[in-house]
Formats: sequence, structure tokens, C-alpha cells
Amino acid sequence: MWTAADIRIVVTDDLSEDNALTVRLSTPAGTLAMLAEVRFVDRRMVLSGVHTHGEDMGPRQFGMVRLRWLAQAVMEAVDCDEIVLEGAVRTTGAGPGRRPGVLRFRRADPAAARD
Repeated sequence: MWTAADIRIVVTDDLSEDNALTVRLSTPAGTLAMLAEVRFVDRRMVLSGVHTHGEDMGPRQFGMVRLRWLAQAVMEAVDCDEIVLEGAVRTTGAGPGRRPGVLRFRRADPAAARD
């Protein structure tokens, strides 16, 4: 599993506006670009209209296990207990015109993180 020290989060200011952020997430497995509308509800970070793109990896190379590791590391970095990803309608790739299901990631041990 990765920690916050294993990843680098860079907000691309010239492509971000209001609560819509464009970020580059550098991980040990490669770099993901992500665009989403971000809001915080209590200790939950909700990302709506999510678009992702692997900058230096091919389709399906990142995988769900690494996405869970990344979510855990991001929750540690931004100090939240849950991340909710609400994907945007796909324009290309698997099932154009379809909206992916909602993904929820909960912090492994949120109480220990606050102690």
C-alpha cells in the first residue's frame, strides 16, 4: 500500500476554476491526470464529474487495487475519512455515453489518523 509520502499531488492552476480542479497525481506506478468538481462534506471529499487519464500508462494498466492505494494515500494527505468518486459520462473508451458507477473509498483506520 502507498502512503502520502509515496504520491505527489500537483494542482494545475491554469486548468482549474472555482471548485473544478485539474490535478496530476504522481504515484510509484505512474502519473494520472484528473479533472473533477471537488467539495467537502464533513470529513468526506466528493469528486463529481471525474475524468482521468493515465499520462504514462495504457488503458487498464493502473487497476482497482492501485486506485484503492491511491485513495488511501490521498485521504492521508488531505486528512479526510472518505472519498466518493462520481464519474462523468464517458465520451470515449469503454461504453461511450455511459456514466460509471459511484466509487467509495473509506480510510483504513480514521480514528488512528486523528490520534
